[in-house]
Amino acid sequence: MPWATPNTYVDGQIMRASHFNQDLRDNFNYLNAERELDFVHFPQGTTAITSTSTSTVVITGTSLSLTVTSGRVMLWLIGVFSVSGGNLSVAIYQDGGSLNAILTSATTITTSLGAFMHHRYVTGLSNGNHTFDVRWNVSAGTATLSMDETPFSFVVMEI
Repeated sequence: MPWATPNTYVDGQIMRASHFNQDLRDNFNYLNAERELDFVHFPQGTTAITSTSTSTVVITGTSLSLTVTSGRVMLWLIGVFSVSGGNLSVAIYQDGGSLNAILTSATTITTSLGAFMHHRYVTGLSNGNHTFDVRWNVSAGTATLSMDETPFSFVVMEI
């Protein structure tokens, strides 16, 4: 059941059971209901994922699907990225379109960029199913998502 904008009452107006149910009971139930959640987690010690693609491609295993009824989601991304011999760009995509570039190396990097965490609040989504994924590309060289010491997590939660 979606959130319903509460009625605006005036002095002397009778509050009927249907108003009370919608304004209080149904909206409290909405606020206390479990929200849709999807996530991918690669534990510490998982084999690294690499790419040499100069085109933006989905990082293997990071596509998530969520049915949204509130129009809002929160995204979290935690991982250790590195690139050798070029520049690296990482972005979160929603329904095939980029939400934003969240990690871009401005210069050629030959060492790990270290543990990286990003979160983003997204509003204005239409009700229905949406797909979220993490994509990357390099200008040259090899990008690596390493899980040697830090696990990788990508979480999408409706709020």
